[in-house]
Amino acid sequence: MRILCALGLAIFWGFTSQSVSAQPPTDGNKTPSTATQPQSRSTSTAPNESSRRVIYWIDETGKRIPVLRAEPGETLEQALDRLKTDETATKPPAPQTATITRIDLSGKVIGERAALTAEYTVQVLAEDAFVPIPLRIPEATITGDAKHTGPGESIPGGLNGNDGYTWWLRGKGEHQLTLDLSLPVEARSPKLRLKLTLPPTAVSKFSLQVPQPQVSATAQNKDSRSQPVISEIDGSQIVVLGLGTAFELTWQPTSAAEPGNSVLEVDNTISVDVDNEAVFVKAQQDLKAIVGTATFDVVRVDLPANAKLQSLHGPNVVGHAADPAAPQTIIIQLAKPTLGPVKLNWLVELDHPQSTSSLLVEGFNVHEAVRQSGLIGMRSDADHRLDIDADASKFVRRIDVATVKNYFDFEAAPDSAFRFSKQPFRLDTKIRKVEPQLTVTPQILLSCSGSSIDLEGTFQFRVTGGEIETVDINWPDWQRNGWTLQPFEPQGQVAERSEEGNRITFRLKKRTGTAFTVQLKAQRAIPDEKEPLDFDLPAAEASRHQTAVVIVAMNDNVQMQFEPEGGETVARLLLEPLPVALRLPETVRDRRHIIYEVESISRRFTGRLSTHKKIVQTSTIVKLIPTAPQMTVRQTISYTVAWGRQATVSLLVPNSLKGRVRFTSDTDDELLPTPSQAPSKSDYHQINLPLKAPGTRRFHVIAEYNIDDVAVAKPSDQATVMLPFIKSLDGAFAETTFETEQSPNVQVQFEQEGWRLQTDAAGKSTWRTNRDVISIPVSTRRIGGPLDQPGVVITKALARTEIDATGTAETQLVYELQQTPDRIEITLPTGQTLVEVLWNGQKLQRESVDSNSEALDRYGYKIQPTTDRDERRLLIRYRALTSQPLAFTGSYRLSIPRITGEVWAGQSVWDVQLPREQILFIDPVGFTSQNQWTRSALGGLLWQRTPQQTPAELRQWLNFSEPSDAPSPSGGGHRYQFARLAPLRQLSVQTISWPMLIGIGSGLSLILGLMFQYVPASRNVLALLVIGCALAVVGIWYMTPVILLLQASVLGMVLAFVSAMIQASIRRRRSTVVTMSSGSGIGSITGSSFEQDVIGTSGSQTLIRPPSASGSSPGQSIPSSTISGASE
Repeated sequence: MRILCALGLAIFWGFTSQSVSAQPPTDGNKTPSTATQPQSRSTSTAPNESSRRVIYWIDETGKRIPVLRAEPGETLEQALDRLKTDETATKPPAPQTATITRIDLSGKVIGERAALTAEYTVQVLAEDAFVPIPLRIPEATITGDAKHTGPGESIPGGLNGNDGYTWWLRGKGEHQLTLDLSLPVEARSPKLRLKLTLPPTAVSKFSLQVPQPQVSATAQNKDSRSQPVISEIDGSQIVVLGLGTAFELTWQPTSAAEPGNSVLEVDNTISVDVDNEAVFVKAQQDLKAIVGTATFDVVRVDLPANAKLQSLHGPNVVGHAADPAAPQTIIIQLAKPTLGPVKLNWLVELDHPQSTSSLLVEGFNVHEAVRQSGLIGMRSDADHRLDIDADASKFVRRIDVATVKNYFDFEAAPDSAFRFSKQPFRLDTKIRKVEPQLTVTPQILLSCSGSSIDLEGTFQFRVTGGEIETVDINWPDWQRNGWTLQPFEPQGQVAERSEEGNRITFRLKKRTGTAFTVQLKAQRAIPDEKEPLDFDLPAAEASRHQTAVVIVAMNDNVQMQFEPEGGETVARLLLEPLPVALRLPETVRDRRHIIYEVESISRRFTGRLSTHKKIVQTSTIVKLIPTAPQMTVRQTISYTVAWGRQATVSLLVPNSLKGRVRFTSDTDDELLPTPSQAPSKSDYHQINLPLKAPGTRRFHVIAEYNIDDVAVAKPSDQATVMLPFIKSLDGAFAETTFETEQSPNVQVQFEQEGWRLQTDAAGKSTWRTNRDVISIPVSTRRIGGPLDQPGVVITKALARTEIDATGTAETQLVYELQQTPDRIEITLPTGQTLVEVLWNGQKLQRESVDSNSEALDRYGYKIQPTTDRDERRLLIRYRALTSQPLAFTGSYRLSIPRITGEVWAGQSVWDVQLPREQILFIDPVGFTSQNQWTRSALGGLLWQRTPQQTPAELRQWLNFSEPSDAPSPSGGGHRYQFARLAPLRQLSVQTISWPMLIGIGSGLSLILGLMFQYVPASRNVLALLVIGCALAVVGIWYMTPVILLLQASVLGMVLAFVSAMIQASIRRRRSTVVTMSSGSGIGSITGSSFEQDVIGTSGSQTLIRPPSASGSSPGQSIPSSTISGASE
């Protein structure tokens, strides 16, 4: 029993009130009576909640449980059937079961009504079920019986207010339904009107017979306006195709008169087109008789003076001829007498501008027309200009082209537009011929190889003040000098090329008045490089010549001397970039080239070409670093390449060093050897080192290895070591240099014939020889101290780099050393200059410079011994030689000097300061960030990175105090701090400016905001999840850029929000409802006296308030029946 009660309550709460138009009959074999036919139940007549009966369920205890509410007079079975119907109505709409394919309406006007016959063609798609067909036509009344043909049955469904009639059909296939209708005709003198509401259909036709013999009619629907076809048969028959869903037909009778007494009005649209060949005038005239006048079937039109008729056509024109008495008057015969409108389309030709300097626009004057007005559009090509003579013109005024540009028969907008108010008007125009101005910027590329010269000429043309179709390039004696043109390939706007003597003509695809480019390619063979070459470069014929650029590109083994004949000077461009709009071709960038700037290339040049064999010269410097118990050997092999490139170097490595040598380039790139196919010798094996970039001119290869057998047992003991050399197979060493570093514990001695000893002021010895050396004996002797004494051990390091507003970087490097060395040697990175070196606050004087080491800057300093651990601080201050200009984004590569024999055994900190307008975008690789995010500007709204340690705390950590004369760091910039447990070598800094960061962040957020605003499909949770996941994934590797961009996106979010608010305001303004007052006083209810109790209806969020008393006077409550009906 409780289950049944629960089921009843579930049915009650699932009930939803829906209105349906009709119910299909349950028995298709019987025609239902009036009581059982489907009836429409309008929402406006539904009973209120208080008038419904409550049906209860009595449980075992006798307690009554409300189950549902029944309509007045409704039984339990009917209420349950209604519940099922309402539940079905709440389901999603089912697939379409029927469609109306055609509607034909025909009839005639009888008195104040129209008797129509409506034929509906319906395609039913359901197999065996009644399908409702909305016939609409609520304005009409069905008279007589309906006729139905087709499979199955048909049953009327009744009338449902503004929704009109509904019919029920059963049976799959095509049905024909014919109804007789009576429709009222509205009379609004002098017009009559008929309105119909129809269902949507693909094909519709309306035919109406009216008693008046002469009528004019207009038909319109909800979407467009149609032109009725009127036939004078038994009065007038009006036919309209395409009725739409809201159809309205308006007609009015016109008085009949005899032909010849008609009075016309004419609307004109005249298009005047002027070009190099002719002046064409296209005119469209709409003629119609004024209401109350007679019909017309002949029209007389005066053509403009000196106009030649090319064509005339129109829907009602059957013929035309010139009047013998007046040849400029055209007589037009129409198909039949009519009141109009009649369309005439004219095409005439006027005298060409070449034969006259003025153009007179007039016509087309229609006889017997009392009102003639219209538009005039003037357009000329780029070679002509039209000047309007306002004093000589008559009945014409200038108007804005933008408002009428779509009315004229032009491919583009007219140059000027006018409106004339009466005939005969006159528009006097002066035609001015415009000569186009041609500006050329030439660039000539000469690619020289050993056997030929390839010429590639690029001519950039710019046309102003007109249009051109061809350009000419003059190239004196190009055939006699042995040039051969490359086959022509159409490109860009150039269509074809032709040659005639020294003139080369390029024809464009169409006349143009814009910029375009022409390319000319040719080749010339060089039979004998000893003979001088005469050059006549191609020159374009133009009104103005820009400075020409001549680029001479040569192969590595080619030398080309290029100069004007007669010794005229040529400005040579030693630096790039090239002049504006010129770009160095990609094929030239990695080749030797010389760029010349020539005022004019219309002159003769002389060239001398020579080819050479590749020459490779080598030399080597072998440096011995005696750091006991090992010795480090660094051999630098220098290459000088002329007339070629070196992609691979070949070396002979002693077998004793096999697998022990590390090879690097002068840019610290490690070079990996590849085995050679050449047979190995007894003491050496050959290796090949591919270079990452082919070496040109001068480069270095550095080989470094260790010698282990240098242990010496006691002081003053001596040992001899054979030091092997690596040899070059690309060329014998022109000079071999041997040098050693000083060591406090090991002394190196070397004496051998054929070596030249050189000693500098600091006592450093260097030996040189020009002989081919395989190895040398070196004697080592211990002079005191433990053998395992390390080199320069660095326990702490602090680098502080400041980049100023000009992009110049200055670095202060402070080391804490474990022991005091006797002497240090500092090697600066490339592109840096040393400012000062201090030891415990005292400036050191430079002791020696290793001038033999090429491409490396080395500085030597002698250190005074100290035993105080707290007084072992080495300060090195240096700055960049060149500045890198700050831009929207920047990349700085900071390097640290090296100390010979350095050993890192502690933590390193690098502190970087950037200018105020630059921030660090990506943290450097290989370092740990020592920065923390803190609140900053705008009341803590924005976050920024600040170092965890201040400069004072860093000095305390290093136990270091700044010298009194040290330059104070500039304030106001952004500081960043990074640390690592490894040597400081290099720091790559990626920066971005504040405007660039805000532009990127706000731009991306603004795009997303506008996308959410204008693309409804993106406004869902999935889009937000995708964006959030993308940010999370990117933030795993690039957390700092993501945080910075998120902060910068605030501006874009604000802009998107402002855009949404403006859009919402515009929509509210467009959708403002105008409230109309009611004559009956209904709705004139004050808000303060309208008190209601709240009743919630099932399945709806509408709250219904039943009244406290009857009556609906102002200031009182509305009756409950009115409220209930309105809510449903």
